[in-house]
Amino acid sequence: SPQERVDGARKRIELAIEQPGEGWTSARPTEQGIQIEIDSKPLFLVLPGDANTLAGETPEDLANQATRVLQKVWSEARERRDPRAAIDALLRVALATVLLVLAMVAMVKLQARLRQALSGHVSKRVEGLAPALFGRWLERLPVLAGRALTLCFWTVGMAVAYAYLNFSLSQFVLTRPAAERLSSSLGATGGDAMMAVAASLPGIFVAMIIFLLAWVATRIVSRSSVPVWA
Repeated sequence: SPQERVDGARKRIELAIEQPGEGWTSARPTEQGIQIEIDSKPLFLVLPGDANTLAGETPEDLANQATRVLQKVWSEARERRDPRAAIDALLRVALATVLLVLAMVAMVKLQARLRQALSGHVSKRVEGLAPALFGRWLERLPVLAGRALTLCFWTVGMAVAYAYLNFSLSQFVLTRPAAERLSSSLGATGGDAMMAVAASLPGIFVAMIIFLLAWVATRIVSRSSVPVWA
């Protein structure tokens, strides 16, 4: 029965992991199906009925997927029992932490210098513009440019912090699934957000053009109107 096949495969896999070996996995075709092996030890068979044919899956695809998962399970089982692997992981995380701190300090100093330089550059550029047309927006332009630069640095800093967190979680067997879920969820969310932004860009662009034209027209009319005295 299917349950007996699952129980038998689980016992053979657990026994093979406990035994010494190199962890080489393979998929060998037989008359009954595709036999999955590790270090030439048979573990279970992939039968033609195991594949989801409605989704286009073949027994060969399922067997290849099984060998990859089996190789990962074997490697993580070996890593879990190896104290040296845990020490190496801690050293890599410690080095990544030092690099993160140095990167954040450098980004803060660079952001402060660039913001000061950008504000001065923008201030010189706006001196020749018509203050009557743009009003207070012209005076606030250097401040807005500095805030935009700060926002860019914050975005880069968050990306660096995420990369550090994902790297640190992936160094340990117990936290590696969390790193994989974090990467997949963030990738899916980022893809959906990019698609939504791309779909809304034409409408946003048109709305901004209409708003700017209306705002400029209003400023021109208000500056050029002559009061009529009774």
